[in-house]
Order: sequence, then C-alpha cells, then structure tokens
Amino acid sequence: MLTSFTASAQWTLRPSFNDVKAWHEYGGGVFCRCAHGAFIIDRDGEINTLTKISGLASAALTASAADVGGKFWALGYGDGSIDVCKGGRISNFLPAIQVDGGVADMTCDGGIILAAVGDVVEFFDVNKTELFAYCDFGEKISRVALSGGVAYAEVGGEVLAIDVDAPNLQDAEAWRRSAFDFSKTTNSDSHVDYDGATPRGGMPEDDINAMTAADGKLLAVNKFASLITRQGVEKIKNPDDKQFTAAFFNPYKSSQFFLGGADGTVYEYVDGYLKARYNQLAGAPIVSMDCNQSGDLFILSASEKKPVSVFDHSGNWHTATSFLSMKSSTPKQLLFVNDNILLVNMGKQGIFAVELGGTPLDFSDDKTSVCQVVSGGARVGTEINAMRLSQSGYLYVATDKGVAYTLTPEQIVDGGVGFIRPIVTETNDRDGDYSQYLLSSKTVTSIAEDAAGRKWFGTRGAGVFVVNDDCNEQILHFNTRNSPLPSDTIHAIEIVQNTGEVFFHTSNGLASYVSDAQKSADDLDNIIIYPNPVRPDYDGDIHISGLESGSDVRITDVAGHLVYKSTAESGLLSWDGNNLNGRKCATGVYLVFVYNVETKDKKVKKMLIVR
Repeated sequence: MLTSFTASAQWTLRPSFNDVKAWHEYGGGVFCRCAHGAFIIDRDGEINTLTKISGLASAALTASAADVGGKFWALGYGDGSIDVCKGGRISNFLPAIQVDGGVADMTCDGGIILAAVGDVVEFFDVNKTELFAYCDFGEKISRVALSGGVAYAEVGGEVLAIDVDAPNLQDAEAWRRSAFDFSKTTNSDSHVDYDGATPRGGMPEDDINAMTAADGKLLAVNKFASLITRQGVEKIKNPDDKQFTAAFFNPYKSSQFFLGGADGTVYEYVDGYLKARYNQLAGAPIVSMDCNQSGDLFILSASEKKPVSVFDHSGNWHTATSFLSMKSSTPKQLLFVNDNILLVNMGKQGIFAVELGGTPLDFSDDKTSVCQVVSGGARVGTEINAMRLSQSGYLYVATDKGVAYTLTPEQIVDGGVGFIRPIVTETNDRDGDYSQYLLSSKTVTSIAEDAAGRKWFGTRGAGVFVVNDDCNEQILHFNTRNSPLPSDTIHAIEIVQNTGEVFFHTSNGLASYVSDAQKSADDLDNIIIYPNPVRPDYDGDIHISGLESGSDVRITDVAGHLVYKSTAESGLLSWDGNNLNGRKCATGVYLVFVYNVETKDKKVKKMLIVR
C-alpha cells in the first residue's frame, strides 16, 4: 500500500486541488495532477488525495501520465525523479544521470512510460518496475510521445523518433527525424480544462502573500483569506476580486482582524464578517500592519509618499509624517517594540526606527534613526529578511548571513545598540566539537517562537531549524529528505500558540507540524483530543491540547485500569498510544482525567481507539 513517513501524522500538507494541471482517465478512475499534490476519483466516485505524506516522492509535481486501459499512473517531479504507482504501491526512480531540470513531459503506451527529464529521454517498463533505457541528447527535451511502438521526442524545435524495441535507444544518432504531430497524441487529455470534482478542505490557492496567527487559528491570504482552525478551512473571497497582501489579528480584540489589499484598500472584519473597507491608501499595496494597546492600527504600504498611515481607535485616519524620511519603496515589515517604539524592516537599507514621543498620533515630536545589524564591529549580512520580538523582549533578525539579536530594542532610536550573533556547538566525526555562528552560511528568511521559547528559523534552500530558547543548541532540523516538508525554501513561519501547530509557507505550498510546545490554557474548558477517534491507519502520537501547565493527566479504560499518566508541562501533552507495559492500547473507549492541584480544575474526556 502507499508508504508513509515516520511520525508523518504530526504533519499536515495543505496543497490546493482547485487548479488541475493535467488529468487522465485510467483503469482505476480519473487521475488528476495539481502543482503540489494529486487526487484520484475512483469508479465509485470516491476522492482520494495524494501528497508527500501519503507516499509521493516530492511536492513539486511537473508532469504526469496514466494508462487508459491499465491500472497504473506516473508522476514526474521538479528534481527529475519519477513515481510509478501500480497496484497501490508507489516506486520511485531517480534520474538515470545527473540532470539540469525536472521532468518536462511524460506519456505511456501499454506497459511503457516515456519521460523527458532535462536533456534525457527515459524509458520505463511498468511490468518489470525498471528503467530499461535512456538517451542523453545534450539539449532540453520539451515533449515526448509514444505511438504504434515508436518513441518521439521534440529536441531543439525538431521531432526525433526511434522504435521502442530498437537495440540502440541510448544512441542519439540512431534517432531519426520525423514529421510527427504532437497535437494528435493520445495523451492530449492532459492539456484540456478539467471541470470535474475536486477534494474539499484544501487551500483555495497555493501562492500565499502573507499569514498571521492568533488564538486557535491561522490566517493565510492571497486572492482569498483562508482562516484555518482545527475544524477546517474557511475561505473569504476578496470583496473587490483582487489580491490580499497583508493580514493582522488585533491582539487586544480577538474578534477583529484586518486585511490589506494590493490596491491599498484596508478591510476590517469582526467575528468573521466584513465590517468596513477603507480606500484612503488607494494605489500602493499594503505590506504589513501592527497596533498599540490603544487600538491604533499602523499600516505600512509600498508608497514612498505615504509609507505609514494610522487608523486610530476612534476611526480617524492619519498620515505618519515622521516616516516620510524613510524613502524605501520596498519595505518588508512593521513591528511595535512597545507603544512608543516602532520599527520598519527596510531589507538592504537596515531598520528604520521611530520613537513616537509618547504621543502616537502626534508626529511632530517623533525621533527617527536608521540602524544596521552590526555585531563585533561588522555588519551581519547585507539584507534583513524578517524581525521577531521574543517573549523576553529581545529583537531577533533574520539575515542573508544567519541570525542576530539585541537585548535592548527599545534603545535603537538612540543609536549604539549592539547585536549578538548566537554561537552553537556541533559535533561531527571529522572535527569533533566545534562552534560557529548560528546559521551563518544560510539565508534565513523567517523567525517564529513557540510557547517554550524555542526559535524556529526558516531558510532559503536548507529547510527549517529549531534551536533552544538561548539559541546555543540545535534541537530539530526539517528538510525535504527527512520529513514531509514540501520544500526546503521557507517564506514564512507562524505558530498558533494555544495548539502548538507550526505553519510553514514554502515554495511548494502550505504545511504544518504539531510541536510539543503549547501555550498553557487559563482553564480546562477547551480541552481537545486529536485525532479522536484514533483510526487503524494512524501511527502518530495522540495529542491532548488546552491543558493548564502542571495538570495531572491520567488515561484509563472503561473498567478503570490505568494505561497512562503524566504531568502537562505546557498546554499540550502527546501520548504514543502505548499502555504502561509499552504495548499499543486495544480497541475501546478510554477516559482522559485531567486535574490541576493548584487551581482545583478538573475535566474528564472520552476517546475512542480503533485498531
């Protein structure tokens, strides 16, 4: 059956299945390829989705083929590898030789699959599950076809052909010129519009312009605003049919969030419904938003004439004139350090800092300065990609040469603030213990902090790194080779603190991971057990969220026999499903007893396990 990753149950991949790139009728039903996942509609009309978690080799799908009369399908990927699925089992094939580029086209005829992989044409025998021949043309192959026992390839604008049973398939000189017409191939159903059913619950689009997290939910925006919770995905279409470019949850009013548009429009939502739209900033895209405790919303746009505007708590608009000297047409992020200090990430130009003088709506008394990220007298990298204020009040910055932080971000406007580069100690067989600056050889693109104070760093091309709260020890490293992470290039990371779910916006779509750190709950009214029920095909941990830190957790069967006990160190507790003897708990109903000695709060929940 379809293979799965170890602990893959902790992961969720959320590709969009709305934009079908190709579809094929085959013996098992209809097979549809999308950009970062696929799905099958079987003969009974049931829809089954396919992602890296369910066994695909990659999340960058570039080509596909399926046998009309048989029961196999094949997928080609951006790294040049190919999956062939027959009888429910997926076999993966790496490129025959090192190639530059992914799989550009695929087709099949009977038990033969023909694939264009960079400069190479590859031949697969499905029945023998083997790559039996390849030919390197030294030039990109744009299209391939199989017809009447003949293989065709379009190379450099001309079509070449060879008999599939020829003894010298690997010899480019043996291929003959042909007048073959690709528009008449039997694989043409891959190039027509698809108007059939699609899976529910996926993202409306794969591209994400911004995302932000709040209590129990994540908001990811593009042409739609997708509100993601444990209950599913709620899609909010842009009222003006344009792109959302920024999103912001009001931390002081949980029912309110704001969305910024590509044309400068600001949309205000309360309880999930559009309350008002404002076009005072019409023209330049909204980049970022943040607010102070009074509820004054500061809005950063890409306009040099009006870079920062304020929608105050009384409903009035102001132009923050102190930001006019910033003169940056490509600002990245707006961030309050406290109600009096506001920072703008200007990328290569550094950090623009403003002290509001204790009067957030009077800009005549503001002080401004530009700060570079300097440590030990040397600038850290040449560009700032992201900023994050930690729970301890430190300012962390992600650069193209690693990470740095300052203990006193509130003093940035006064100048002279020094940054610290975290040093980590690593061990390998060749060098033993050695120390280096954290991620100094990596372009760090994003920063997040979980409830335990651990820092999550996204990179360009190297995946995700998790370090302890002091940033001197690496705890985890996720990449496409050791996890279901869909891409090693991470654009943004956001964490829903009260569920522990970490969301990654990657170049191959959205993914999330359930971490073991969760913000402690104020009471036990919102305990959630997931998955519940635990089904036979589930092999991951069982998570109990919504706990008060220090709560005693005990799990028994309905007869009262204790099968598990532990103490919650945060708002989340993970259980592997084994009893006290280390054996998997049998099918049945189990009771989860939660009790906090300090608060005297207690709660009992039911859970069903099916083996």
